[in-house]
Amino acid sequence: MKNTEAPKNTKKTSRNFSPKLSNLEVSLSYEGLSLKAKNKSPWRKLKRQYAR
Repeated sequence: MKNTEAPKNTKKTSRNFSPKLSNLEVSLSYEGLSLKAKNKSPWRKLKRQYAR
């Protein structure tokens, strides 16, 4: 067997990793995290929740 080297003039391309949303939600749930939910009126909901 000969020792051969790969050509040195290969170009490296950069790629941005973007996971599927469903996979991201599952992996975050394992860590105890969650994605920010889009609520129409979060302040009203919080006021109702903590009303005295």
